[in-house]
Amino acid sequence: MKIGAKIKKLRELKDIPQKRIAEELDLSIAGYGKIERDEVEITFSKLEAIGTILELKPCFIVDFDVELFLNEKCERKNLKGLIKELKNENAFLFEQNNKLISAMSVNKKFPVTYEELN
Repeated sequence: MKIGAKIKKLRELKDIPQKRIAEELDLSIAGYGKIERDEVEITFSKLEAIGTILELKPCFIVDFDVELFLNEKCERKNLKGLIKELKNENAFLFEQNNKLISAMSVNKKFPVTYEELN
């Protein structure tokens, strides 16, 4: 992916309009659009200025890999779902454990089946 496309994707991910960046760079929207479309060479000083607006270091912009980023984002989303499932399962097991302890303290015997526990 070329640098302009990386800048565009990062700008979109940060939900920053082209107009804002163009204004801060003292460019027209069309002129800034040429940067994102890789129609012009970008200087390091321009990359630094864009990085400042995006709150990113130039090296991050240059090394940015959108596919890797989206895969990691998807994995984090999947992990959040898994964590939620594990928390629910943990709560269920904790509740079952408390029922078992309660049943044992009342009956002084270990319940044999799940039905006896509930």
